[in-house]
Amino acid sequence: MPHASDTDELLALAERLRGFRWVDLSHALEEGIPAWPTHARFGQTLYESHEYGDVARHYGLTLSEHTGTHVDAPLHFIQDGPAHYGVDAVPLDRLARRAATIDATDLGPGGLLSADRVRAWEKEFGSIETGDGVLIRYG
Repeated sequence: MPHASDTDELLALAERLRGFRWVDLSHALEEGIPAWPTHARFGQTLYESHEYGDVARHYGLTLSEHTGTHVDAPLHFIQDGPAHYGVDAVPLDRLARRAATIDATDLGPGGLLSADRVRAWEKEFGSIETGDGVLIRYG
């Protein structure tokens, strides 16, 4: 049974979220999904299927921990100390926030997004504030 304070917090959160447009950034895991050059590529092997007479479809997967849509745990880059923790300890409010999406599909491989380009984006669409997410669409 939830405590009254938990219910109050949920109601307050629900009220804050009204009117926001939510965007799911997930990408399907599929053959050819982009991967870091030195990491394992995504692959799947069909082990069971209806076509084989099995009761269910079952794949074995091969993938890097950084395949597809994911969040790096702070401990991935931070060796020790108070910021050395896993994804399970990342506060949810860090994963849902206002975000700016900057289109950089015109930049070629290795192209850099300049500060001037970001400033131009802000001039057209509004300021990027402390705490905002910034998504860069490279294509």
